[in-house]
Amino acid sequence: MSFHDEHAGPRPNIVLIVADYMGYKDIEPYGTQDIRTPTLSQLARDGARFTNFYSAAPMCAPARAALLSGQYPERVGVARNPVGTEGLAKGHDTIALKLAEAGYDTALFGKWHLGAEANSSPRAQGFQEFLGFYPWTISYYSHQSVTGEPGL
Repeated sequence: MSFHDEHAGPRPNIVLIVADYMGYKDIEPYGTQDIRTPTLSQLARDGARFTNFYSAAPMCAPARAALLSGQYPERVGVARNPVGTEGLAKGHDTIALKLAEAGYDTALFGKWHLGAEANSSPRAQGFQEFLGFYPWTISYYSHQSVTGEPGL
């Protein structure tokens, strides 16, 4: 079935949740008993759960670049976590670009950490909406980056 097929019926909604520093069994749908996550459990029951997977890199930005592009981090120029404003350069096909081309509305909420320049921003990579932060982390309490700048 093609996303462009007018007679194929409604297209599925796609929600991809990615979390840093989370182990496989840290939420209820994957087996934890001590932390209740009823909304995530409902999403897992109603949707698809990934139970066999690998990361293309042990660091967050290269792993995220690989997930978005479907290519090895080195191939898209993100072999390590970005320093300053460097990141995933425009020109690589990403899942967001492909979904937008297919008529989907795309959005990213949360951590980007793949570049803060216009050519490596979430919008340059196909996300029509973005509410989040560019650096690797922001303070939970002050919502500022490690340099003291506003995080969001």
